Amino acid sequence: MLVTVVAVALLGFLVPYRLLRARPAGRAGMRVLTSAFVGIGLGFVLVGWMTDGAEDIHANGNGNLVLQLAGFPNQWAAVRDGDGKPVSRERWLVLGQDAGSYVFYDCGRMTTVRRPVEGTILTDVELDPDFTAGGTRPARRCGHALSTPAGSRSPG
Repeated sequence: MLVTVVAVALLGFLVPYRLLRARPAGRAGMRVLTSAFVGIGLGFVLVGWMTDGAEDIHANGNGNLVLQLAGFPNQWAAVRDGDGKPVSRERWLVLGQDAGSYVFYDCGRMTTVRRPVEGTILTDVELDPDFTAGGTRPARRCGHALSTPAGSRSPG
């Protein structure tokens, strides 16, 4: 990833300065071109950070600051259907709500799940949970998504 960013940045500075600086329009073009290549490079870095955060969520359940700033909170919930029956034994990562449905990430199956808001009950919701119990135990894959609390297994 870093090699790609460096290559794009170098390409932006390989444009001959003399050709672009001959006229006032060339100077403005040089600024626009340099800004465009810097923006592309920063975009590659942002995508890299978001990918690292997604891999961290799958590895240990914790995301990073870039994911939170992009609108993906580290919020886990046990999901039940409209009758109060558990949909899954695992906790799901709540990605958000869109067009009358919740969007979840099932970390154990590595799939995205959409459920209607009217037929979904969220229980045991946690925002930024500590998966290591204060650093006393190692984090498991997908955080604690694979170990749903006992209270959410029985219909309530």
